Amino acid sequence: MRFLPAFSLLGLLLWPAITAEYDEWDLFARNTKNVCPGQPSFLRTPGLGLGYDLYFESSLPGSSEVRITNGTDVFVPSYEVENRNVIIPEVKKQHEGLYYWKSPIISIMIKATELVLKDCSVHKELDYGEVLRIEVPKEASMLEFTPSGSADSWILWSRINADNTRGARGFVTQGTWVAHRICFADAGRYAFLRESGGEVSSTTLTVKEVEKHHNLRDESWDERFAVPVSEAVLSFIDTRKAKHVLFKNGMMTEDALQIFGKELSIEVELDVLHVFMTESADGVGQYEIHDKKGRAFVVQMHGHSYTRTELSIPDLTAPIGIGVSIFILLFCCCCVRRCCNKMNTTASPVSEQPVYIHATRLEVIRDSPRDSPRLPRNDSPPPSYDEVMVRGPEPYVPYTPMPTAAPPEAPAGADGAACSPTMPSAPSLPDYQYQPKGWGGMGDFLTASPLNTDTTDTGVYSSDKLNF
Repeated sequence: MRFLPAFSLLGLLLWPAITAEYDEWDLFARNTKNVCPGQPSFLRTPGLGLGYDLYFESSLPGSSEVRITNGTDVFVPSYEVENRNVIIPEVKKQHEGLYYWKSPIISIMIKATELVLKDCSVHKELDYGEVLRIEVPKEASMLEFTPSGSADSWILWSRINADNTRGARGFVTQGTWVAHRICFADAGRYAFLRESGGEVSSTTLTVKEVEKHHNLRDESWDERFAVPVSEAVLSFIDTRKAKHVLFKNGMMTEDALQIFGKELSIEVELDVLHVFMTESADGVGQYEIHDKKGRAFVVQMHGHSYTRTELSIPDLTAPIGIGVSIFILLFCCCCVRRCCNKMNTTASPVSEQPVYIHATRLEVIRDSPRDSPRLPRNDSPPPSYDEVMVRGPEPYVPYTPMPTAAPPEAPAGADGAACSPTMPSAPSLPDYQYQPKGWGGMGDFLTASPLNTDTTDTGVYSSDKLNF
């Protein structure tokens, strides 16, 4: 019992130090620490005395618990202990995971730390076919490349193989690593490493496709594309969205010859695709060049289009329909007008009425069923209206009487009286009898004597009001 006050007094003396050390870091909390690759990292011990061990679980799938140190001795070569702190001189991918301390007596995890490698690389974005240049650090011994979306990596350059005798991608010149004609397969992470494997610097490359525009109305299409010929596929998509393969397996296809003929040529020059198209070619559309990883180039072609593109058959439907409709309408109007004119010209004018001459007056008998009696039929057709031209009063011509035949006797009727045909006759006047005479030609009408009467009394009537 006499030792209890002494133990309590020692606890009171140590408590401020213990609380001051762990106020900012809870023993049972899990913390995250982001570290750039190649940089050093420190892991502090619990500070509760000896007997605590540091364990590590890698972030790689299937990894198990590994004992790193007991605070004094190190069991993994890539770790160091200095002043009761664990040091990782160069953090690498293999160091990424969970670190925690655990007592061999009480299996409780304390001061857990998750070490995460953060991306400290320089990002670059290049167009397909451009040149990549990366400065080589002085302490670098090799260049490691990891493709995008892959965990595998390999060495592209090392000081041992400075002349690139192994055929790796790119080369070093004047302290710069250079790679020509970048393609999609070159996208990824480039890391310069020390001899020990620690990272000095890194660069992440992104490769994007190239889009271009060209107008055949201005000039012919003459261009070279830095695509591996063994992988290159050139396709043509016309304005109807029909796709045609023009180049594949290192040669032109049958479609290219059928569509363009001699207006298009595709040649291989030093593993570069050379495309030439004349300015008179019907090449409007979209051209795509692919490699094994994807589409590298897109060319939007503008200009001439004679058959497949700008004047396609569906586009002419509306103009043709409108033109046919207008033509039919005009044709119908012309036919109707022609028929109307023909009816007007063929319709006979108002029939000329016979003119009867009396000794004292001239009567014009119009064809009226109520007012005008009809004369006996005359077989001689009267002249047309156009043939008769009357200009003022007719000149006087002496009249010569002509003998007339006596009319035939009418058969006796039932009552013994004479019968005559029931037909309209000219109204009779006292002491005068009339007989119509057929007209002759135009000359007869104008030069012959006036119409005759059967009596010896002859009269001529002239009037300024006579109008046919």
